Amino acid sequence: MTEDVSIIIINYGTPDLIRNFLKSIKENIVCRNNLEIIIVDNAYPAKGDSRQQINQNESSVDIQFVQNPKASYASGINSGYSRASYNIIILANSDIEIPKTFSLSNVLDEFNKNPKIGIIGPQLVYPDGSWQRSYGPFPSLLELIFSLCSLDAFSHALQKFLLSKNLLPKTRKQVHYVDGAFMMIRRKCFDECNGMNENYDFYAEDIDICWRARKLGWKVVFSPSIHITHLRGASSTQKSFINYTVRQFKAKFQFMKEHRNIRQAQHYKKLIEVIALQRFFFYSIISSFMPLNKYILRKRQAYLNYIAARNYAKAP
Repeated sequence: MTEDVSIIIINYGTPDLIRNFLKSIKENIVCRNNLEIIIVDNAYPAKGDSRQQINQNESSVDIQFVQNPKASYASGINSGYSRASYNIIILANSDIEIPKTFSLSNVLDEFNKNPKIGIIGPQLVYPDGSWQRSYGPFPSLLELIFSLCSLDAFSHALQKFLLSKNLLPKTRKQVHYVDGAFMMIRRKCFDECNGMNENYDFYAEDIDICWRARKLGWKVVFSPSIHITHLRGASSTQKSFINYTVRQFKAKFQFMKEHRNIRQAQHYKKLIEVIALQRFFFYSIISSFMPLNKYILRKRQAYLNYIAARNYAKAP
């Protein structure tokens, strides 16, 4: 089988993470015929020039470097895609590491099983191997109602437990969207979607392209047998966490306006603050009766989420 895969890595001033990513590719991807790596320097030159920071010898595959003066993830992907040669495109954050269990042939087999599969997402895990959210439902009022009832939290806790016991189902399934931290997409699907929507400044680009792909008849699939290590939130500070969360909320609001309607989007905005406050009260009560570190940490995170939701609700 021909291994024809282009890996587009978005660099935002994180050369050390890029080096770790390249090292993991070198060590853990055995078949590298017709594999290319494209590193896109977002917010160039302010965030650095990887041509001066990354040595070609650090990679077992030739690297193409692309300089993108824009800062958005979507623009970086589109810039990198313009240089891609192959039919399967892997879109990746810089904080990704390829584990020993990864098989590029298995990825291609997934696509070859069904020509209508346009996008595949793996099971993302933290460096300790624990579960990480890897897919989800499209933003909607129903999604928030589930969240208000804590059904999303219950589902996440259950999946985390099942993965820790190696009991999660191994069969792939269709989902609404897969996380853009590591997304595998067929070139024809990407072309029909006209690439990433650059109207999204930050976050929800993955949700948007999966929505458009499904509307065009493509299948979006989560494949739990493929594991990828993702260092999500490894360097977040309190201030950056709040800013990050506000931008997430804004992106989902934008998605609601574009793909639902403005009335639903306004209700969505109000419900987010209600749910954030509910979670903060819940973990405040739990941590009062059971002052364990994990509940104290969740209370703090719930508080930061509430601050972000409140800031977002006040925004025009």
